[in-house]
Amino acid sequence: MLESLGFGPDEWVIGMDFPTAIWNSHYYLEHHFAQLVAITVEMLIRTGYRVIFMVNGHGAWNHRDTLERLARHYSHTTGALVIWRMAFSLDVSEEVHVGHADLEETSLMMHFDKEVYGRGDIVDLGKLPSREVPLRYRDFSVVDSAGFSRSPSPGRVVQTDPRDATAELGRKLFHGTVEMLVNAAAAALRSRGI
Repeated sequence: MLESLGFGPDEWVIGMDFPTAIWNSHYYLEHHFAQLVAITVEMLIRTGYRVIFMVNGHGAWNHRDTLERLARHYSHTTGALVIWRMAFSLDVSEEVHVGHADLEETSLMMHFDKEVYGRGDIVDLGKLPSREVPLRYRDFSVVDSAGFSRSPSPGRVVQTDPRDATAELGRKLFHGTVEMLVNAAAAALRSRGI
């Protein structure tokens, strides 16, 4: 994966904390993430929850694998149904990934900034260079879907450019995601007769 992002195979990067990142992410190392989720799920099961629906913002593949493994484990070893989904209405798969700080994610933040927080200052596209400057993954910690695959964008340059982001696109993505999550949760509840 590091090679797809423009790093060498011997370099070490945790989450999206690229050497050039303006802000550090707060990624849990996989084993800490697994422990935190497992402890939380176990508390919910002990409390009597019969359906536990976990939503992942858009963690890395190892975090998604962890959620899948834990969901299967607790669904098969307890009376609870434990499921998880990505917080994106995109069809995320081995071939389709969620970008980081790209068009979609930046549009979502612009929507939240406007509609939820009412501030208008959370997203500052002025921190990015002018349009003539290509956004290379490694240089800006902005990565499109292809960057998280074995076939990165040509030159490892973001194709879904955050400089094209709009709050309106973010609103559409948000509402599509909410609809998908509500439908998935309703199906899980129905499957347990709830």
